[in-house]
Amino acid sequence: MKQLIASVLPLDMIRKILALCVVCLLASFLGFMVETIWIALRHGYIDNRGMHMPMLLGYGLANLVIFFLFGTPDHPKIYFFSEYATGDTARHFLYIAQVFVFITVCESLFGNLIYHFCHVEWWNYNSIPLHIGQYTSIPTSIGFTACIYLYINEFFVPIYNHLSGIELERYSTIILLLCLFALTDCAYSLLFMYKH
Repeated sequence: MKQLIASVLPLDMIRKILALCVVCLLASFLGFMVETIWIALRHGYIDNRGMHMPMLLGYGLANLVIFFLFGTPDHPKIYFFSEYATGDTARHFLYIAQVFVFITVCESLFGNLIYHFCHVEWWNYNSIPLHIGQYTSIPTSIGFTACIYLYINEFFVPIYNHLSGIELERYSTIILLLCLFALTDCAYSLLFMYKH
């Protein structure tokens, strides 16, 4: 596997891709922990949304998308009101605002898409104050934004930078298999919902 990948891409690119995969898997595991604790406290049972691995791939992928779209709190990509991003505080505030809007819109879209195609109400925030429809709310979006803000700045960037500089290609088979298992697990869950 290592030789096949090395024949296609330069070594530094391989290490960056593998580092992104590891960070994605880590965020997926942390997402599983957040969801498990949230559901246990709110409903009194444990549920991994029909998946078998202790990962929720959506969290990992969302972190990667946010990283590529918006950068990091310390090095943000500001799309709106960038003329006001003159100091660190303003840049951090605008970063948080962009991520908040992104999460609110995506959570609503994803919840509605799942319901439209699968007729499954995967989650419901109607009992939460300041909900916007049943799939998103101000408090949950604030919570997710805070988690992402802390995770990307304090964990994502240092872990990614560290992993990009080591011989991660030695573990490429394990990393790619874990990614494949997480993707298959997620796809199986979605397909099961669609069919049943």
